[in-house]
Amino acid sequence: MFKDIFKTLMTSFVFWFAVFMVGSALLSNALKAQDCNHNLNGTHSVLEKRNEAFFVERFAPKYNARVEVRLHEGVRVDLLSDTYAIEVDWARKYYEGFGQAMLYGILTDKKPAVLLLAVHGTSDETHVRRARMISKEYNIKLYVEWIRN
Repeated sequence: MFKDIFKTLMTSFVFWFAVFMVGSALLSNALKAQDCNHNLNGTHSVLEKRNEAFFVERFAPKYNARVEVRLHEGVRVDLLSDTYAIEVDWARKYYEGFGQAMLYGILTDKKPAVLLLAVHGTSDETHVRRARMISKEYNIKLYVEWIRN
């Protein structure tokens, strides 16, 4: 009897795990498609011509930071100040920015920070709101620069 119950539970677990994995993959693909549509609809078309490096250079003096500092691990910190290792990224890639900032913080022995480049009137407002939740929950400094399109 125990064997039958265990087998039923395991079958159920495997089924729900598979449903979870497929659902996660579908959600991930939907978010990627949303990002692609965001790029294709022209919302950032003018800004995309000015790549991140343009804005890294532009904002370095404001944050009193050095630009593109190469680390021993073969990675580069976008902005490195006396206090923060700052990852600069477009708002739609906020989730990548936090991961990179944490790594750079560890490698530089500085506090991690994220600087998001955002455009009003786009889905960036949602991305910034989500980034603020992460920033608050994990105590990671968040800067947002609202860029005119």
